[in-house]
Amino acid sequence: MPSMIDPKWRQSYEQLLQTRAYILDRAQSMKEQGAETQPKDRQQADAESATTVNHRDFALAQASSYHELLREINHALRRVEEGRYGICEITGMPIPIKRLKAISWTRFSKEAEQKLDTRGRSSVHFELPRAERLKGAGSTDPSSSTDPAPEEMEEE
Repeated sequence: MPSMIDPKWRQSYEQLLQTRAYILDRAQSMKEQGAETQPKDRQQADAESATTVNHRDFALAQASSYHELLREINHALRRVEEGRYGICEITGMPIPIKRLKAISWTRFSKEAEQKLDTRGRSSVHFELPRAERLKGAGSTDPSSSTDPAPEEMEEE
């Protein structure tokens, strides 16, 4: 970890690194699922073709979403390193800590994001398990998470 990071954001930086490791693992897994097996014979091809195509397309779409999230996380890490983390890119005002804990990569305050939503320019939304579940990146399945969605946690 770079030594120039403001101690105020050190924990957020660590959480972003853990989230990035988790997402890299999931993206690789989804990419592999998308590239997996073709039906073994013609009968199986006819019977399973639609299912196989649907699973492959879902896995590839999910991997694409993970790549979008990785871009957001990498930008957030850079903002921490440059001392710009926690400042809304639209208003220039501090983003409340509670929101940053819920959505550590966010670039916008809740109000600014709502304005973007009403203009059809919404930022990317993702739901991940809580930070303590990210530590075992290879074994965590976000679809089995019972954690509240970030929107439920970010009330200011």
